[in-house]
Parts: sequence; structure tokens; C-alpha cells
Amino acid sequence: MRNPQDTKNLLILNKIVEKHFNLVDQSQSLFKYRVLYDPNIAPEYKAIIGDAPDLRKRFKIKTMSLEPLDRGWGIFARSFNTFAREYQVTYEDFSNGKILIGKNSVKLFKATYNFYKTHLSDFKHTLQERISNDFYDEINHKILDFVKNLLGKNDRRESSFAFAFSTIQNELAVNFTYISTKEENTRKLNGVSFSVQHLYGEIYNKLTLPLKDVLGSKEIELFLKQTIKEIFEKIGAYTPPKKDMELVISCNPADMFMASTKEKWTSCINVDSDYEEMFWTGLPGAIVDKNRAIAYITDGVKKNYQGIEIDRFIVRSWLLTTRNKKTRKSYISVVGEYPICVNLDEILSSFIKDFEYVKDIPEGKLIGKYYFEMLFHETQEDYKKFCYIYLDTSGLKIAKKNKGAKFPGLYAYHTSQNSGQHNLGVNLDTGEYDKNIPIFFSQDNTTLTSMIINNTFLKTENDFEDDFEDDEIVVGLNDIAAQVQGPGVF
Repeated sequence: MRNPQDTKNLLILNKIVEKHFNLVDQSQSLFKYRVLYDPNIAPEYKAIIGDAPDLRKRFKIKTMSLEPLDRGWGIFARSFNTFAREYQVTYEDFSNGKILIGKNSVKLFKATYNFYKTHLSDFKHTLQERISNDFYDEINHKILDFVKNLLGKNDRRESSFAFAFSTIQNELAVNFTYISTKEENTRKLNGVSFSVQHLYGEIYNKLTLPLKDVLGSKEIELFLKQTIKEIFEKIGAYTPPKKDMELVISCNPADMFMASTKEKWTSCINVDSDYEEMFWTGLPGAIVDKNRAIAYITDGVKKNYQGIEIDRFIVRSWLLTTRNKKTRKSYISVVGEYPICVNLDEILSSFIKDFEYVKDIPEGKLIGKYYFEMLFHETQEDYKKFCYIYLDTSGLKIAKKNKGAKFPGLYAYHTSQNSGQHNLGVNLDTGEYDKNIPIFFSQDNTTLTSMIINNTFLKTENDFEDDFEDDEIVVGLNDIAAQVQGPGVF
């Protein structure tokens, strides 16, 4: 029997997808059925998970060193490499927060600060980077204020300015004439371009001066201490707590939905990520994929999104059931460790010896073992948008045999050939498909959280009349639901 929080998680997840992901009726019904009643787990994962009501199998990691999982240690070693080499700082020293200098045990922060006070040249680059960032921030605010004053807060040309502004940052200057046809504005904009060159020139000149000429000696000491303190604070944020870890193999939909959400790191499937193409919109399709599970290492600290509460991930990887086309031998592919690589395939094989693990899907050798049911987003086109996450190291093909022949265009399988498939669409009446339908597109970095707050849902870029004439990213569910009637397929 599921515990109350797991039940709550799945109910919330289904409600979020129903209200905001704009799936066609049949896909929403299938998603609800798979999440709440029958998850359709592959036999390989079933053998590992057994009858666990939460669809997770946990393994205690008591003897494993935390060093490969500790991103804070990596930040420390990179930021203070001269100090670390001088005193031969070990991971044990780092974990204890102390180091032996002569016969004295000294706190790591104090030892680091004292070292760089007398070895300032070894830390000069880091200090100059901080100076540089302060200047960049000041200039960026000046430019943005100018843009807002010139065009007005609601002027639709601001999105063009966002592009131009990023170009300024990368290339120091741009020609703004394409933005405005007004002579006065054009002259002002070109003036900004010139000013930016001048201001960036000031930064360059300051950073080529000796540090002592930029800051006074007392100022340098204060600046050094504050910079080291900020780095140590960052290290603390990325250092896992000193407690036992667990390896978890999961087919739980909530784990898959929050694969990159509410972590200290992020990726394109974080539902609050700022990727313009909104790759997180494909998460429901990944959840119902029979081939897919997720493996992660956790310290048991909870994370929460809209009431969905699960363990946070120190590191995670998708798992896919695969097979060799010629030998028919089966594997579990470990696809894309994130945010760091700790060789999860080797860790998995040390706990579960019944399967053979491989990294990714080797080119030309393996394919997905099972067909999986495809979900579709509603659009105003004949072709409905395939709901699936972006694939970095593999691809998908539409199934044409067996179930694929019986239900054309409704089943797919994994291949080793990268295809992205973020813009695949299927005509649910005919089974025909198109690889170039419009993608989901955000003019202003729309996230799932903003959609929940505004009670809106997804649209493709073709659903906009004009990017600069229509500022709306999404429309109300009832408006479009009344217009669309899909075929009864599932």
C-alpha cells in the first residue's frame, strides 16, 4: 500500500499535467491510467523493484567514498589549487574542515586566507574576475535602464533588444539600426553601442593594471577575505552532508517528473529552466515510456515542488532497457549521469548482478527493447505534437510492426541514432507523421510555475499570430478544449 505522501504526489502530478500540458484527451486519459493505476513497468525493473508500493528499490551505500559525489571538493581544489598543492590537502582534510600545519590543527578557511595574504599573486586572477563581474553588472544595468526608458516597458521591440543586448555582451558592440526606423532612436542606439565599447575598454584597462593599483592594501585584504568567504559558502552549498547515502532504482512518476527540478544544479528538463524551447514539456511522455526508469543517489533530504515531495538527487541517470538487434541480448543502458559522472553503471552492477549495464546506447548496436505508447500535445494543426523530452545521445523511430501496424503512429522505440525528436508530430487520424512541426516556444522564458500561477497551458509557436503582435504565450484550457475533438484511439 502506498504511503500518503506518495499518493498525494501522484494526484498532484496528474492534476498539473491535466491542467497545464495540453495533452489530447486520449493521451491525458492514458497518462492518468499509467500514473495512478497501472505503471506498465518493464520486467527488468520489476525484477529489481519487486512489489514495492512506491516503485522504488533502495540500497544503502555505507562504504563508498563520497569524494566522487562531492562537488564542493572539486570547487575547493580548483579555486585554491596553489594552497592545496602547498599543503597536500586531502579529501579527509577537506571533510574535517581542518588541516595540520606544523604541529597545529588549523581551520581550513583560516589557513586558506592566511596563505593567500602572503601569496596574493597566486590568487590575483580570481580577485580580478570578481572586479570584472562588478563592472559588468554596473554596465548591464545602465544599458537595460536606457532600453526601458527609450522604448517603454511594454514596447514589443524589447525582445529584439534582449537579443541585441546579449550580442553587446559577447561582441562589445552591435549595429542597432535594424531595431528602429526612427532616426532619433537609431542615433541614440548607436550611441549606446559606442558607450559600451568605451565602458568595456575601461574594464580591460583596469584589469591589466597591477592589483595594488586598483585597490589599496587594506582594501585588498578585505576584498581577499570576502572573496574567499564567498567561495567557501559556495563550496558548502555543493558539499553533501556527512551521512549514509542510498542508491535508488525507481519507476516512480514523481521521481521522473522532478529529475532536474528543485536541485542546486539544473538542466533543460527542470520545469523552471529558462531554455527557450521548453524541453521540460516532454516529461509526461518520458514517464509512460516502458523502457525508462531512473537511478539516483540521495542523502534523504527532501525537495518539494507544488506539494510533490521526494528525496533530492546528489547524482542521477536515466535507465533504458535495450537489446542487441543481432544477438537479442538485453541490457540496461545508463543514459546521461547528471550533474557529475560517478560511473553509475559500475555502482549498479555492484548491487544488482542479474543484468549487464552499458553507458548510453552504443551507435549501431542497440535499440530500445520495448515499444512504448506515445503521448501527444494538442495543437491547432492536423499533426499533434509528440510529447517527449529532448534526447541528447539517442533517437526515436515510429513503430511500424506488431502494435505499430495495428495502431499506426502511436508507438515508438529507441534507437542509437541521435534525432532529438523535439519537433515530431503525428496525424492521429491517418497515422502519418511529420518531423518538422512547430516546437513549444517561450517569448519570455515561460516556466511551469508561471503557468500554474497564471492558470494557463502550452501552445506551439504556430499558435501565435505574430511573435511581436501577440504577447500571450498560452491561452485558457477551456477555450481550446471546446474547439478540438480527437479520435478515440486508446
